[in-house]
Amino acid sequence: MVGFRTAKRAAELKLFMEDPHNFHILSLVFNRSSRFTKLQSIKCAVAGKNLYMRFSRTTGDNLRNDTKV
Repeated sequence: MVGFRTAKRAAELKLFMEDPHNFHILSLVFNRSSRFTKLQSIKCAVAGKNLYMRFSRTTGDNLRNDTKV
């Protein structure tokens, strides 16, 4: 969860995170955290001034895992 001063700022980050044009850059950064993990998708939800992000990833053993931030 990321908290903001305004709901507008939370919505702006949601749009950025879910934009397909930004996914490549975000996945490069995410995938550097482990050689066994690959980012599959990002889903976001705004609740007031808060943004909740879910990162879906695969691991080296082909099990699907979800990481909530």
